[in-house]
Amino acid sequence: MSPLQGFDQIVAVSQDQINASLDARFSLDAKSLIFKAQIESGETMSATMTPPTVKLFIDHEPFKCLFALHFDSGSFTFYTIRVVDGKPTVVPHEITIEGWTLAFTVNLGLDVLTTVPPEIKAKILIPGSYSVSQLLLDFTTADLMSFDPELSTTPGLEVPLGKDPERDDKIGSFIRVYLRDLKLTTNHSILGYAVTVTDPSVANPIAPSFPPTSVQFQTMAYQGDLPKKVSPGGRDCFLFLEMTDKRSAPHTLIDWAWNWAQPPSSPPGPREGGCMVLAKSVFWDAFFVGRATFLNRMALDMLNRVGWAIDNQDSTIGGAGLAWSLSDSNPSDGDLAWKTTNTTSVSWDWSHHAEQTSGFSPYWHDSDTQVTVELDTKNNAINFSANTHIWRENHTVTPINRTTMVEKCKINATVKWGFVFTLTSVADGALGVSTKASYSPPQTSLTKEQTSNFGHFEVQSDAELSANAKDHLDGVMGKIDLVHDVAEAFKNHSQFVFPGGGVFFMKDPAFNDDGDVVVGLTYKQE
Repeated sequence: MSPLQGFDQIVAVSQDQINASLDARFSLDAKSLIFKAQIESGETMSATMTPPTVKLFIDHEPFKCLFALHFDSGSFTFYTIRVVDGKPTVVPHEITIEGWTLAFTVNLGLDVLTTVPPEIKAKILIPGSYSVSQLLLDFTTADLMSFDPELSTTPGLEVPLGKDPERDDKIGSFIRVYLRDLKLTTNHSILGYAVTVTDPSVANPIAPSFPPTSVQFQTMAYQGDLPKKVSPGGRDCFLFLEMTDKRSAPHTLIDWAWNWAQPPSSPPGPREGGCMVLAKSVFWDAFFVGRATFLNRMALDMLNRVGWAIDNQDSTIGGAGLAWSLSDSNPSDGDLAWKTTNTTSVSWDWSHHAEQTSGFSPYWHDSDTQVTVELDTKNNAINFSANTHIWRENHTVTPINRTTMVEKCKINATVKWGFVFTLTSVADGALGVSTKASYSPPQTSLTKEQTSNFGHFEVQSDAELSANAKDHLDGVMGKIDLVHDVAEAFKNHSQFVFPGGGVFFMKDPAFNDDGDVVVGLTYKQE
């Protein structure tokens, strides 16, 4: 079963990948790690922080994750009222902040998102937006956050959180100010750092072939043992579950089917930071099959070229732009549609019969070509094969006195050729495909028979005629750079572009057993 479970594409980013990107982003800007807050009573909290982190997986809560603020050093001052000598007296308290972590539960479930203001919801549910900025916006939207004292750690407090109501209320006040500032700020800032999300249409260097039209979120835990060097939960993933072409999502939650991020290896595997999986129904069915009919046009061009070659053995035919010669008119693009399709292959054929039985030059002509394109998931390839065949019989009728002399020529030529397209790389979201010939040079076979009853010249043997004609056909085939031609045609007609090319480095595209395309992802530094 496909890991997509009915979704058109899923982008998975590991917890380690997100935290590494957050660390890089905030470490480059020291000002973003200075926390200052003041509540209405004038009490203050100031601290130096380390970059925030996320913990993606919460047991039995696939729509929730934890966002944590980490305080390296600082203090907060608050006041309480005490009765001293029978009089109410303001008593200042200064508490050292060192090594604190304040944790927030973030709920990104669709049921919660439907309750937030429309402008907030629109900022979060942006299909095709996977940047660290987007994640920061998602994780720090006040409407979706709640402070979690049980998961927070405050070393140095003589009385733990939850045990000192007055002090805890003051800490809660600072948290509420922080969340209020998040909610009210125009730029949606976190730690004083303005979070802006670039629209995917601007962020992607090349427009994606099938841009997602809807998105929803969940987390997925890694299953299995991991080396000690991997932080706890480091291969848990945040998932963007997306649909294209305005199709409805099949459900709100997917089950575990595989580990979306790989364990570490040497050299690093392509999915250590996460991956994008694109459905076979999108890449193969909706994109490639429809655009790959240019291969059928190439097959017709080859058939026409073979026809010219066997009719013009004294010429140096081999260049492009040969006039169409096999039927009354060149088949139109509408004639190139696939004749048969199944789960992993498509095929097409064309044939034509022509004859002229009257006059002094009667002929009979049959030409046909067959094309098959097959998805080969085992070898990470798409295989194209074509068979081109022409049979022709020409008669030359010459009246001599009261008799008729007939010279006959029969020729039967077949060219077998094809290509293997292999997924190789992704640059700025554009899928790279290597092309090699299945048969180099194309496999040719040709037989020729010629008879004459004129009697005044010697006719070559059929073997000699066939050998000479085949040499000529091979020479014509050798002048054609089929690999270059099909590679250029593939690039112009069938180059697929993934979403997220401006956000991720993408590597090692490959088909899985279900025909989905899997691409490894690593965040680019914003």
